[in-house]
Amino acid sequence: MRCATGREIFTVGEYWSGDVHALVDYLGQDAPMSLFDVPLHYKLFSASNSWGALDLAHIFDDTLVSVDPVHAVTFVDNHDTQPRQSLQSTVESWFKPSAYMLILLRAEGY
Repeated sequence: MRCATGREIFTVGEYWSGDVHALVDYLGQDAPMSLFDVPLHYKLFSASNSWGALDLAHIFDDTLVSVDPVHAVTFVDNHDTQPRQSLQSTVESWFKPSAYMLILLRAEGY
């Protein structure tokens, strides 16, 4: 598409790994795309299941948005994380407003 249009086109890939280093390795040196920040999703999922016991000061540690923000696409949930899906890790409803606040008010990431 980039060759055909002669323009930079935003692309995002899905590599479902909670290991931020695996995502960085996958992107390589000159990444032509961004990736979903799965490590951040898992941290939001854990926070929502901690019922307020998790220290949010470190929620972005070891996430793609903290290590490589230019290539990070943040999200709270998607079709794969819903109940009865293969990657079930749904963020609890009570925490979703806070989760969206965390990603939408952060300058880095998409």
